[in-house]
Amino acid sequence: MPPEPRPTAEWFADKARLRLGSEREVEMHFVSPLFEELGYCGDQEAAGLGFVMWEGARQHHAKADLLYFATAVHDVVKGDPLVLVECKAVGKGPDAGLGQARSYAYWLKPAYYLVTDGDYLTVWNYQGSAVPHVQVCEARRATLSEKFDELHAVLNPQAALTTRQQKIKLLTGSASPC
Repeated sequence: MPPEPRPTAEWFADKARLRLGSEREVEMHFVSPLFEELGYCGDQEAAGLGFVMWEGARQHHAKADLLYFATAVHDVVKGDPLVLVECKAVGKGPDAGLGQARSYAYWLKPAYYLVTDGDYLTVWNYQGSAVPHVQVCEARRATLSEKFDELHAVLNPQAALTTRQQKIKLLTGSASPC
């Protein structure tokens, strides 16, 4: 379903004109407004969500830049993590946070993860630990209007939740593979 209402041409122009520098500016002025336009409410956004990763017998405390949930329940076990976002400062390049996002996704189990340096973003379908992840979309901030409908089709809350629920059914064996 196309977004209703779609962001205005002025909104896209405003995002294209942004002068972003730091990772935090990318989060606040680009990613959060983008996810609002994709259909997320403020209570679905968890900024700096802390979690534990294990490296052998050692635990490591990490923080996700942004994690979007299906509801206001910001818990990876009791809630439904839909989209993990890893932000980097402008100019770092499209792959700067990719390894970090992949390792975080292993522990957080979102439907998708997104990596951005504020100028360029890529969206990946999280496939679990044994299967390579699939890039589903890429976009530049300057031409976001051209890719917005594609981003919305994948990342809007209902579509992402449906994707996550289908993955869970497959993993738990409660759905036939055909």
